[in-house]
Amino acid sequence: MVIKIKSIIFVLIFIFLVSPCSFARDVLSKDDNNAIRKLSRGFANVITAPIQLFETFKEINDNDGPIAAITYGPILGLVNGIDRLGVGLGEIFTFACPGPKKDYKPVLDNPEFFNQDFKFKNNMNMNKDTI
Repeated sequence: MVIKIKSIIFVLIFIFLVSPCSFARDVLSKDDNNAIRKLSRGFANVITAPIQLFETFKEINDNDGPIAAITYGPILGLVNGIDRLGVGLGEIFTFACPGPKKDYKPVLDNPEFFNQDFKFKNNMNMNKDTI
């Protein structure tokens, strides 16, 4: 009985010592889609999920007008926000495991991060003569 318990403990210790080595290979890979990026994507999606409601409302207002934004903008924004929250939580809890397609590629890929296409605009028209 004691030998059986010792062997089980030995196997568990071996698993815990070997698995971080294989995990580190995926975390430290030079590929853009690795476990650390998946974890950061998850946190970013959870943090920005509430903002998705207002961003979707704004996008619909810009593309389809104010009536469309008032009627289905909040509903679509809420659905998109819940979607981003769920995907973010899923990526946080499963960041160590590649998936769902045996890799670390994002589930939400359009865009991968919220407001990914946002660029700061420099509104100051300065040239070398004015400095």
